Amino acid sequence: GASVVANSIRMQGIQIVNGLQTTESVYRYFSENRGLEDSRAILVKVIVSNEDSVRDSIIRATNNQTDVEQMSLHATDRIQRNIEEVLYRNGI
Repeated sequence: GASVVANSIRMQGIQIVNGLQTTESVYRYFSENRGLEDSRAILVKVIVSNEDSVRDSIIRATNNQTDVEQMSLHATDRIQRNIEEVLYRNGI
């Protein structure tokens, strides 16, 4: 779930579908510059859903920064979904 509190978004159980490189860069920047006042902002889109099909649709629709063939998007493969389900049921 997600809720807006003042100018912050509080989220639980998040998954970053696209934007992992950006997220890593932002995290690294602020980790290396603790206490730095920085008023810049980034635009994020938060979609609250428990449906795997929604996540898969987002991956396919937004993975267009580089030319990626649909066959290369293994994160949406049924076998990948099965592996994730088994790992989740076993607490991994």
